[in-house]
Amino acid sequence: MKNRTINKIITLAIVMICVSLVFVSCITVKSFTVQFDTQGGTAVNDIVLDNDGDTYIDPVNPIKEGYVFIGWSNVSGTLDEWIYDSEKFVSGGKITVYAIWEIVVDSIEFSVDFVMNGGEPKEATQIIENNGKVLKPNDPVKKGYTFDCWKQNDVEYDFKMAVHGDCVLSANWVANKYLIRYNSNNLNSTGVMVDSSHAYDSEQALTRNTYTLLNSTFSHWNTKADGTGESYLDDEIVENITTKNNKIIDLYAIWGDCFNYKLKSDNTYEIIGLNESGMTEVAIPTHYNQIPVTSIGKNAFTGQTKIRNVNIPSGIERISERAFYNCDNLESILIPKSVKFIDDMPFGNCNKLFIYVDVASAPSDDDWKYGWNFSESLVPRPVHWDVSLDEIIIHEDSRYIIKEGNALLAQYLGNSISYDVKSSVNYNNVDYGIITVGERAFENKRLQNISFSNSIQRIERKAF
Repeated sequence: MKNRTINKIITLAIVMICVSLVFVSCITVKSFTVQFDTQGGTAVNDIVLDNDGDTYIDPVNPIKEGYVFIGWSNVSGTLDEWIYDSEKFVSGGKITVYAIWEIVVDSIEFSVDFVMNGGEPKEATQIIENNGKVLKPNDPVKKGYTFDCWKQNDVEYDFKMAVHGDCVLSANWVANKYLIRYNSNNLNSTGVMVDSSHAYDSEQALTRNTYTLLNSTFSHWNTKADGTGESYLDDEIVENITTKNNKIIDLYAIWGDCFNYKLKSDNTYEIIGLNESGMTEVAIPTHYNQIPVTSIGKNAFTGQTKIRNVNIPSGIERISERAFYNCDNLESILIPKSVKFIDDMPFGNCNKLFIYVDVASAPSDDDWKYGWNFSESLVPRPVHWDVSLDEIIIHEDSRYIIKEGNALLAQYLGNSISYDVKSSVNYNNVDYGIITVGERAFENKRLQNISFSNSIQRIERKAF
């Protein structure tokens, strides 16, 4: 009996031990693991925290040559320091933290190179310790340019800024600018020209000449008024006339005589042509190279369709055949007393021409040819005799002849469809009564209406 009881007790104990072992084996202990990524430093073992609230202890700091360990971050590449928080303990969880490093810079040096971009002198490389500052060089120089600043990556460099790495500084240059001033080089010239602005190393055309000078043709520009400097053609493409900034360069118009001459056997000159095809006003000169000009040659002005008025001075003795032939816009010409000879048809096909002559009547046919005032149509142009230059005036839109206190309306120069012939014309503060309308005064005009004052006493033939 006693043995059976002992066996039961032993059996029950064995059963209880087995049950306990089974129960314990069914319970899995969950833990929280912290992994350490040292980002190139020495290895750090994982830390495992059990559920029983083990205290977190920071591991030994890793080591990385050239760096100082700062702490741990739970985001790689950031400086946000990670601190263990037991409240964020997750059973069976895991987190990876990353080492934060700061470079050891106390003994690091950086190079600063200078790119001159054509400037001088060449600047030597500077070696700067970390947190040091670049020594600003003296401003370099470059022909035709003004130094602006040093730039790093196209941004102006601040020499007060600390250096934390190698860098390259580039010289930035601004092209020098200069003005070209255009001078007419003659007090009798007309026209205005505006200065032109130029920049170094940039090609640009000179402004086309717009000055005019009676009886002269523009030849070229020169840097000296007497033409002994550097010469430039009209419209010439120029570059780098000067290297200086804000310099004003004066260019002077050099004029040439617009006429072509021939020296005759009597040692006087004859005008035989024009060098300038755009002239509207022609004043025949009295001398060339201090030698008298005495004649206008054959065909000298033939086909010069832009000429409107010609003034022939005293001293001209001959007007040759067809001298002004086909000058179909020629409106007036004054022939002085000195003209002894006029050949056939010097004014042929000048269908707008009015001739003013400073003699009372034409000389003999041997001197002034019978056809001197003919065209192919044999129709002569209107002639006003015994008229000197100082008796001819232009007032508003008409040409008048002033004689003996009265005025003759010789030519209407306007283009209106209506015209009012006034009773008088004022010249030099004197009123002259208009009493005569001259021959062909309104020829070839588009007038539709015309009115006269009571002062008009005479209207000559073919006035309209």
